[in-house]
Amino acid sequence: MDSVPGRPKWCLYEQIFCGLIIWVKICHMSKSFSIHQIPDLPFRQAIKKPIPVRCLQIHEAFTVETLEGVMQGKPNDWLMLGAHGDMWVVDDNIFRDTYDLVPLKVDPVEGDEQEHY
Repeated sequence: MDSVPGRPKWCLYEQIFCGLIIWVKICHMSKSFSIHQIPDLPFRQAIKKPIPVRCLQIHEAFTVETLEGVMQGKPNDWLMLGAHGDMWVVDDNIFRDTYDLVPLKVDPVEGDEQEHY
């Protein structure tokens, strides 16, 4: 179905309902948002769930294979390890702004530090 200039494009969708085939006409509109132009929409507030991740500061340049491809880490960047084994690099300044390290728990018997999750 061809679109008419100035009108939204239409798509036909076949929907099966109780064994009957129903053709539904649905308006297909593509929205676009630009940086630094906040749209006038009824936004709600949300708080990102705190998901614990493991991390290690690396003091030399390093490379890590991530879900998005290979990333280069600079000296003092952080190697992050997610709950599902995914890894990524976080710049040290960004890490300090967005993460809080969980305090290490000291074993009173052994006297050594142990990670606390």
